[in-house]
Amino acid sequence: MTQKPAADTPPAVEQSDPFAGLVPGRIVWYWPTASEAHYVPGPWAALVALAGNSREGEESQPGVVSLIVFLPEPLPVGAGGDPVERYRQISYSADGDPGSWSWPKR
Repeated sequence: MTQKPAADTPPAVEQSDPFAGLVPGRIVWYWPTASEAHYVPGPWAALVALAGNSREGEESQPGVVSLIVFLPEPLPVGAGGDPVERYRQISYSADGDPGSWSWPKR
């Protein structure tokens, strides 16, 4: 019976970048704040408009995006009747913290 040769070093654990697929056009969830979610709780569908900081010369922060948020019906108070709004400098939260975005669950 032959023995399998032992590996010299254990295989490296893959390091995955959670923001690797974060590009304009991706659909994500926006988690509304308490005042936004008063009538319709989140998450709300959103489209990534810009990944990274929007101001030139600033250091890019991973996971910070500008979103085009599709507001649910009925519209939150103060939305102005437009079912789409643009939110800037929104941070990532895996836990769905209010005022953040996260990846849709598969």
